[in-house]
Amino acid sequence: MEQFLDEVRRAAAADNIEPALLIKRAAPNSVSGRTWANWVGYRASPTMRLVDRVPDEKLEVLARMLAPHGQGAAKNFYPDRATFLGFAHLVAPRPLTDDPKLLGWFASVEGPKMIAEGTLVETWSFFERHRRPPFDDRSRRLVAEQAAENKRRVLLIDERVDRGVEVDPEDRAFVLRYRARQVELGELVVSERAKRGRG
Repeated sequence: MEQFLDEVRRAAAADNIEPALLIKRAAPNSVSGRTWANWVGYRASPTMRLVDRVPDEKLEVLARMLAPHGQGAAKNFYPDRATFLGFAHLVAPRPLTDDPKLLGWFASVEGPKMIAEGTLVETWSFFERHRRPPFDDRSRRLVAEQAAENKRRVLLIDERVDRGVEVDPEDRAFVLRYRARQVELGELVVSERAKRGRG
């Protein structure tokens, strides 16, 4: 690994390029059999889009995390693509707003349904935890239970405010965040449906 990083630094110095940018340009793909040393200078890669979103300061962290997972007897060949993607996600999680699965779910008939049921925020949270939509009964039940719990909490806090009872600042902040998130996600549903002509 140190040899790999030294090569990156030497190549960067020779070309007057930031080391992180060189790693970014030389990202691995799913083709096995390339050594870490080959990483420097390797350009064509279907993984490029993924590495492009990893901030420069985290690329070296990613390279160090991948080193023990190299393949071959000397552990000096690329790990498989799934390993690479998993570690890249740990270093720089993909924003949910870039996830086509999530956007497709919100743009589908599920979007208006979530608005009507009041489960937008909870569905978003489910995506954050599981990186998939709540398509099975158990998942839908979990989302609905969380939505009911949040709705109850908001109502109780609103009642306290209406009665002039002192409300914990954390509770007030929760209500403000929750309502802002509902508005934001409602707008996401509308915009994604409009993009797909489902207005």
